[in-house]
Amino acid sequence: MKAEILFRNTMSNGFFKILNLILSIITFIILFNILPQKTYGELLLLQSILMIFGAFDLGTGTALEKYIPNYLSDNSKHLYYSNLSTLIVIHIAIGLTIFIFFFALAPIVLTEYVNIGPFDPITWLFIGMILSFFYPLQALVPALKGHSLFPELNYTLFICNLVGNVLLVFSALFTDSIVILLLSKYVVNIWLFSKHVKILQIKSPFKLSNLIINFSSSSKFIKFGLWIFINKLSSLIVHQFDKIIVSMFLGPTSIPLYYAALRIIQIPIDVNEILKSAVIPAASKIKSRNKKDSFIEFLTDGIMQLNSIFSFMVFIVILFSYELLFVIGGNELASYNFIIQIACLLLLPIAGRGFFSNALIGSGEVLKRQAAWSILSAISFLLLLIYFINNYELNGSIIAKSVNHFLMHGMWIFLIARFTELGAKKFIVITLKSQWPILLVSLLYLFFIQNLFERTLNLLAIKIILAIIMFFVLWMFFIDTRIKNYLLKVCKKLYRFNY
Repeated sequence: MKAEILFRNTMSNGFFKILNLILSIITFIILFNILPQKTYGELLLLQSILMIFGAFDLGTGTALEKYIPNYLSDNSKHLYYSNLSTLIVIHIAIGLTIFIFFFALAPIVLTEYVNIGPFDPITWLFIGMILSFFYPLQALVPALKGHSLFPELNYTLFICNLVGNVLLVFSALFTDSIVILLLSKYVVNIWLFSKHVKILQIKSPFKLSNLIINFSSSSKFIKFGLWIFINKLSSLIVHQFDKIIVSMFLGPTSIPLYYAALRIIQIPIDVNEILKSAVIPAASKIKSRNKKDSFIEFLTDGIMQLNSIFSFMVFIVILFSYELLFVIGGNELASYNFIIQIACLLLLPIAGRGFFSNALIGSGEVLKRQAAWSILSAISFLLLLIYFINNYELNGSIIAKSVNHFLMHGMWIFLIARFTELGAKKFIVITLKSQWPILLVSLLYLFFIQNLFERTLNLLAIKIILAIIMFFVLWMFFIDTRIKNYLLKVCKKLYRFNY
């Protein structure tokens, strides 16, 4: 696949993801400043628990996303609807499990060990109902992408998310009740699920009354999904279970500060996720053509471009982390600036790995090795997080995730990259070639420039100048010409539209 085609698909899929990212950051800043720290910490913890339950879809959501292009283009639509039925049944079962957990076990497990609450039984009952009703929607989101009946799905989801966040912020102005806050956030999802199911029942063979798990037609994507499930569960332990560990050791009042610091570190990772969002189906199509050279070219170009863009985003966060932290939480949060900058620097190698991993998932390669690596990564992170919290408290918890990413990157190269068509040596060369300018200037800034000028207008001017210089260096020497031409065409169209 040509680089500009992949980039065009990524941008069309990623536009609303960018809007959602901006919306989530704005919402977080507002809630961080208006809700009590304990209440907001408990809200974040409950959302993390909801995400952890989501891993138990057995990877079927991602698996169906991989096979959607084949199902909808090869006259296999009956398989699509059969697998969609299986997916929804699994998520309804997850929803029921969530309800039972919060009704029967949460008052003991979450209050005693995670320090949420204490709440009365009726509050836990309502929390379980709200979160369990939210879950069926999760089955439809990946499954309907690319379906001709829903050409504006991304727009609809963004509007739903916008309304949910506006209601959440509005509720937070008047109450700190967890039940009302959760209801405000998720009530619109019930409407959205009902709307899309109704369209499916009217305009397609899908019928909600005929929901079944069809193992004969779904065995292929369930089998593929099991390996994705292991990866997804391990990823959620790293990205969601960390809040639970922090709350167990430091209490829920530490969660907003911890999450605020991670939110800054997460910005380049979120951009990376958006940029690689079109990789799985693209890799699946290329691999199906059985052209080894095309797949290697796809990997080489993709890793090179993603590394360049990701490294620039990391550099921008390193430069302006102090200002971002001060805007969110004032001097208290800004005091964690240097540890956050180091954490960002440690993330540099992971962009290419993310693209590479998604391409391998799309191609169906080394899935068992990726699953094994994911398990090792999750275990390593939990051990590191507990060690760093015990010894360095909040500072340690902030940097633990980045240290784990950095250490496990070497293990990933050893376990996975060297067994692929691209090879470990070429992967390392591509990574260093695409990131050395940013790495060099970042180290220079971190350990020399910012200490020399301290917090003055001169330092701010230097930051802006460095950002402009590095942008032009990447644009001129690292970004693919075809991608530049595509971006220039988009800019020209926007200019003509406005004038």
